[in-house]
Amino acid sequence: MPYATVDDVQRRMPQFILTKDSKPTIETAQVFLDDTIAQFEAAMENLGYVIPITGARSLAQSKEIVSQGVICKVLHARAAAVGTEVTMQSAERACLQYENALKLLADPESPIEFTDAETTPDAQPKDGATPMGLIFDEDGCRVEPRVRMKQVW
Repeated sequence: MPYATVDDVQRRMPQFILTKDSKPTIETAQVFLDDTIAQFEAAMENLGYVIPITGARSLAQSKEIVSQGVICKVLHARAAAVGTEVTMQSAERACLQYENALKLLADPESPIEFTDAETTPDAQPKDGATPMGLIFDEDGCRVEPRVRMKQVW
């Protein structure tokens, strides 16, 4: 079950049109998509999700993350073909977005997770982040902020 299609990727990447003659080609983008889905499923399986991911919200999130991973690969291939600094910077930004999305799913303090996806018994539940900031330190002692007149924020 694909989490995204080349059309989903193209809709999220209007600055570059994939065709049979583009560099990379639409066929190469399909290879990147297949590779990204395999990597994504391996990562989600390691986080304790049952593969394939299910649930309407989780599938929508998966589509965005997988599409961003493919955009990263397409734009890197495009940068290699074109060879300009601007195309490389665009590729790096896309890759950073993909990496950050995966990190947020793995971060136990991030509220980002697949709430309607099935999990395995090995899944570590997220406690979530404290909305108002740090309340307890590592030892469990309550932290009281000290505000001073010359405090630098």
